[in-house]
Amino acid sequence: MKKAGCVEVSLGFESGSDRMLRRLGKGFSVADVRRSSRLFKEFEIRQTGFLLLGGPGEDRASVDASFALAEALQPEGMKVAVGVRVYPGTPLARLAAAEGLPSEEAGLLESLFYVSAAVRDWLAERAKEEVRSHPGWRL
Repeated sequence: MKKAGCVEVSLGFESGSDRMLRRLGKGFSVADVRRSSRLFKEFEIRQTGFLLLGGPGEDRASVDASFALAEALQPEGMKVAVGVRVYPGTPLARLAAAEGLPSEEAGLLESLFYVSAAVRDWLAERAKEEVRSHPGWRL
């Protein structure tokens, strides 16, 4: 990548928790993320990281692990998203409906985001605090 002229990558590692990565259907682990980030740093390729917080099964421990990984990787930029976009007809849409969230009938024109009940009351504020305390991070 470096030889081809790559100078920056978006590293969508989504979570610092292997359990959450499996729940989100990702095909990689936290160890894979660490290894990739280390290689990008070795070859002086800038990184912008992405966290996707609030998915099914998210809890305080997985949120803490995610912010800890983001801090440890020290990317040049970080985007923190609170809530997982719900698309009609998906397993997440059915889960959201079962939990009493607005119907998936809203369709694709109206955005609906799922946030796990275990973190719903405090996650947005925690994300804001983390972003405020880390230059280069944003919501």
